[in-house]
Amino acid sequence: MASSSNPVTLITGASSGIGLSTSRLLAQQGIDVVMVARNEERLRKAAGGIDAAEGVRVETIAADMGNPARAEATVRGVIERMGRLDVLINNAGMGEVRAIPESDDQFIETTFAVNVLGPMAAIRGAWKHWLERGGGCVVNISSWAARDPFPGFFAYGASKAALNGVTRSCHNDGHEAGVRAFSVCPGAVETPMLRASFDEKTVGKELCLSPEDVAKVVLACVRGERDSEVGRAIYVRRGEDGGVEITIGD
Repeated sequence: MASSSNPVTLITGASSGIGLSTSRLLAQQGIDVVMVARNEERLRKAAGGIDAAEGVRVETIAADMGNPARAEATVRGVIERMGRLDVLINNAGMGEVRAIPESDDQFIETTFAVNVLGPMAAIRGAWKHWLERGGGCVVNISSWAARDPFPGFFAYGASKAALNGVTRSCHNDGHEAGVRAFSVCPGAVETPMLRASFDEKTVGKELCLSPEDVAKVVLACVRGERDSEVGRAIYVRRGEDGGVEITIGD
């Protein structure tokens, strides 16, 4: 496939929620999008519903990005297939609520594989390409739980804190070479993943961001509108006034 003149973004966990909303928004803004998720049928259906700008490509790849070897190979394959990779958005995540005594080794390892090791491998797959091109951008979708986890987010909160550390390392290693790294850390977002763990009595809809709210913050990172916050954690939640509240942490 010939190299695109459009910027190219790879988005993981792209078949629903934040990943789908971000894919849709970027495609509408003239950015080629490669959507990655595990379920091929659901992914293709999601991609088919995107009204992309003229000349924009929306591609799909079914892959388990929680498998580090598969994650790295997928990124390398996209670079070869599309001719370039400008932006990597590590959105795929696992957020099961489980009490500390029930958080066995396998559960913790799986949580970290999906939320940390997969993203690290994906970044590794893009890194040489970015250095050769003189820059790139990675946006890691972290969580408010990185600094204030709900009870039961023993593994999840720790994994997202680790992901913020990955972002900082990417900044320290790559900023002089033109690599921009961000962590976007949403509070509660109205997604199937949230409702798998919390009903509306526990987390009311009025407290939740929409996936589109988060997608707009990601787009601002991609466009360079938040470059003063590279290497840092961008915390996003629903404010008391009903608007979107953003604070910056380390």
